[in-house]
Amino acid sequence: MIIGSPWRRISLLFYFVAFVVLVLLHRSRYLIGLLFEDGGRDSISPSDVPSENTTLPLLIPKIIHQTYKNEDLPEHWKNAQNAVKYYHPDYEYMFWTDESGLEFIKTHYPSFLPTYVGYPYTIQRVDALRYFLLYHYGGVYIDLDLFTYKPLTPLLTFPAVACRTTPTGISNDILFSTPQHPFFTLVIERLEDYSRNLLVPYLTVMYTTGPLFLSAIWIEYLRGKDKGGRTLDRLHVLIQGPVKGDNYGFWKNIRGGSWHKQDMYVMLWMGDHLIISTLLGFAIGICVVILLWKAFKMCTAMFRGGRWLELQREKDRRQDAERQRAMWKLHQLA
Repeated sequence: MIIGSPWRRISLLFYFVAFVVLVLLHRSRYLIGLLFEDGGRDSISPSDVPSENTTLPLLIPKIIHQTYKNEDLPEHWKNAQNAVKYYHPDYEYMFWTDESGLEFIKTHYPSFLPTYVGYPYTIQRVDALRYFLLYHYGGVYIDLDLFTYKPLTPLLTFPAVACRTTPTGISNDILFSTPQHPFFTLVIERLEDYSRNLLVPYLTVMYTTGPLFLSAIWIEYLRGKDKGGRTLDRLHVLIQGPVKGDNYGFWKNIRGGSWHKQDMYVMLWMGDHLIISTLLGFAIGICVVILLWKAFKMCTAMFRGGRWLELQREKDRRQDAERQRAMWKLHQLA
């Protein structure tokens, strides 16, 4: 008992820390997978997209979704909204506000409502809403800070499309999908699992509903999907074209990112220096493991050197002395 107790406590502490590290690695496996995934056979470049006069069947319905907190759209986004309508006159245009989005979730997906209203940041609800809209209606979701300068119809010939972003992963600022596509089925299923507060606002948004979340689900989808499966199950990834500022050959970015905070700049620096950030993270992790191991060895050395035994014996001597004094007092009273 004297020898076993401290040894068990040290061992249990070490095993607990090791278990936590393994759990964190397991939960981060899809993020780690982003370092090695480029979309492979599902990648398409702007030159691979059919022409505007294509006769290929359109798989995605002609519906465009856009969102804002209310109907009073800022002036710097009105031109982009007008361009979307101008180049797509035969599309159904669905504009969603915070109020109509909430009503949509209440009506069609009430089981998700507690998570939806529980998000600490409005942008999380905006992100989640776009995934449910694409799953429910299909069509195209476009952020208001994307200025289209040609019809998006050729991209409707694919079952689902997302855009490759830098330094890795896919973006959620423009998305294309057929209704009930398996990828977006998985996305909305995982929203509750990823709903947590990571303390840093930018990281919380990015990893719970934003592009980092969508990218992690993309990796999970690629690993779980049968590589020889149906073509209609594929999520095609549009890669950037060679023209600077023109991104993907259909739209340009204008002013956006209204939800970003100061912590964004740290995260963006990490994104721009992904290899350095990854190596730094591994270095910190290794240092923590080394320090824990040294602490473990130190406690073990103290135990083997007799320090624990000496302390325990001193405690036993004090208890024996107290028992003897108590017995002496009882003897005197008798």
